[in-house]
Amino acid sequence: MDVADTFVLTTQCSAKCSHCVFGDPSMPLRHHSPQKIMEYSLSSDEAPMIWSGGEPFEHLQIRELLQMAISIRRPFMIATGNFIDLTLLMRHLWTLTNHCIGFQGLSLGTDLLVGRNTNASMKQTWINNIGLLNQYQIPYGLTFSWSPSLLDYRDWE
Repeated sequence: MDVADTFVLTTQCSAKCSHCVFGDPSMPLRHHSPQKIMEYSLSSDEAPMIWSGGEPFEHLQIRELLQMAISIRRPFMIATGNFIDLTLLMRHLWTLTNHCIGFQGLSLGTDLLVGRNTNASMKQTWINNIGLLNQYQIPYGLTFSWSPSLLDYRDWE
């Protein structure tokens, strides 16, 4: 079984989860250029790849990246916290799903559903995005993080 390569597209992430290094306000903000990302993604290495972050969908040029990604042949996923409204990106995600041989879908983080510092708006966006992904038949999986600092049972409804 291959281990996936992870490429951090950006350190930008507005969720500010307490357990995540990208939630640290002292973290320098960096965005890799689309050219550098595609150079890495199109490398001859056939190991599976994950576009990650920060929050990949907060990359300043995410639309351009999604358009360029159609040429990626190696298996890849996009790991996201799923709190960014994906409505305006669905056309790009649908195109990847149906025309990119390497695209395996999205890996959706679930931290927002149990985190103590999450606002209701982000949770609602997460839920709405699931509906969009189902409607457009974009493949996705759920990623669960387990940490005692993540869970506080008093916050569960």
